[in-house]
Amino acid sequence: MAKSTPRSADTAGYILDATERLRAEGGLAAVNVKRVAELAGVGVGTLYHHFASREDLIKACEQRAWAREFAALMGRLGIPNRDAMHTYIRDLVSGAIDSAVRRIDSDGFSMDIPEMRHMAFSFYDQTAAVLVQLTQSLQLPVRSKNPSTSIILAIETVAMLAWMAALRHRDLLATGELQREVADIAVRYLLQDEPAPR
Repeated sequence: MAKSTPRSADTAGYILDATERLRAEGGLAAVNVKRVAELAGVGVGTLYHHFASREDLIKACEQRAWAREFAALMGRLGIPNRDAMHTYIRDLVSGAIDSAVRRIDSDGFSMDIPEMRHMAFSFYDQTAAVLVQLTQSLQLPVRSKNPSTSIILAIETVAMLAWMAALRHRDLLATGELQREVADIAVRYLLQDEPAPR
């Protein structure tokens, strides 16, 4: 049953909500432009006004999902302080892995699709930017002479490990063991004088 016609400013949001609902119920195959428009309470022409194609609609839906993951990750971490940075980085790395696995589980995300891969790496680029900013503002003792490059490399490595783990190491992910181990490796790689693991 179609919803009442949304206000113009909210139309794109209603369309994305409908897309997410259909995708959750039946996967990507269930995302049909006509059905999305009907569920969102808009005409097909209105949908095409906001999204040029089904592919653009799915891409926008995925971008919104990654943006939510990043906001949730930042919200869980709270405000860092210099004395607790080892813990903060561990939590950031572990949370980033969990976010990637959630996206993979939610929508069958594949690193084989270039646009989806780009969105995943954009998420990790944002995560790396947070770490770069923190290491600079808190003047953390980073091992590398080029901290920004090292942080980006570490986070991109985490991204690839998360993808592989989601495909091959579900048992370790379920226990949290893999997240802890990767997070500890990242901290030891990035920071000097790393205390004993938790």
